[in-house]
Amino acid sequence: MLPPLAPGEWEQLLLACRPPKETRVLAEQATARNRAILWVLFDTGMRATEICALRLGDVDLEQGIVSVQEKGATVRRLTLGHEGLRHLLAYLDNYRLGAAVGGERTDEDSLFLSEADRPLTKSRITLLFDRLKQRAGITRKGVGPALLRESFAMRYLQTGGDLDALWELLGQKESLLPQLCHL
Repeated sequence: MLPPLAPGEWEQLLLACRPPKETRVLAEQATARNRAILWVLFDTGMRATEICALRLGDVDLEQGIVSVQEKGATVRRLTLGHEGLRHLLAYLDNYRLGAAVGGERTDEDSLFLSEADRPLTKSRITLLFDRLKQRAGITRKGVGPALLRESFAMRYLQTGGDLDALWELLGQKESLLPQLCHL
């Protein structure tokens, strides 16, 4: 298991969300989307596949709750922190909701879209993290959604969170304790 994300690395990733030397509207949109993705992952411990599967209707903006659909009818409700909600709102209000595909939006539309207005995929998230790491000058391996998930789990436990509740938040069937004890 890798060491958790350091505060300096987190700040570097956030700064790297802005494409270098670009000021176009698409660059602003990509910056807002990338920061929203990072914050949602950081605040919730979601998996990359879960963030790709999010729909507009899965977000309760008034409550700051993101609903993750699991196999079957199970739904996990995850709370965004203040900064996470702020960045998600900035992305939605300024770029995503005004630019819904075909001019019409439904709650079934994907929450996060690529520059080509297509739903993000796990491989696109991997490419995003590769670009962010390069821009940020981060050379260590493993900086991606899984590390943000592990960092979320560590922060949760360090602030007095209950282990059983953590398993539920992460949608885990088994204990993460053996993995976390190696840190």
